[in-house]
Amino acid sequence: MDTNQKKGLLAPAPPADDRLNEVFARLRVDEQRGSELRKKMLFLEQNILSNHRSAIDHIKSLQQELLDTKRHLQDVEDKMITVIKELRLTARKEDVDVMRKYLDLWDPVKFVTLDQVERMINERLGKGVDIIEPEKPEKGAEIVGVGPDVVEEEIVEEPSESLQDTFESLVRKHDKGNV
Repeated sequence: MDTNQKKGLLAPAPPADDRLNEVFARLRVDEQRGSELRKKMLFLEQNILSNHRSAIDHIKSLQQELLDTKRHLQDVEDKMITVIKELRLTARKEDVDVMRKYLDLWDPVKFVTLDQVERMINERLGKGVDIIEPEKPEKGAEIVGVGPDVVEEEIVEEPSESLQDTFESLVRKHDKGNV
């Protein structure tokens, strides 16, 4: 060991040039670190801006999709309302059942045409006898009775009410016993 150190004395101070060089070396290291930190900050700022732009673009596309979905939903609601309105105009099961009962009661399969009546009359009276042919019924005429020498007809006005109204009036007549 050095004699100065044995006596408790401090080592002589390094020359000022060495200290100055050491300070400059530390300053260069700090400047490099600062430069690296600035580069990292710049990189982070660029990443943040890039992410911000992409987030804004994504938000805009989501807003457009939401708007399109709302329009589609409104179209579906409009179509559902249209279908509901059309369904209200259709006959219900009870209406169809009542109509079926009337058809069974009237049995339109057994209705005859004017030609069939003439043929039946000719067959009854004999084939050689000609019957005076009645006038053709007017539009809206309805055959109400047939006899051996007479074919009665009644002029019926053209229906002015809707099928539903006619149907309901027939139901009321039937319920009163008028039919």
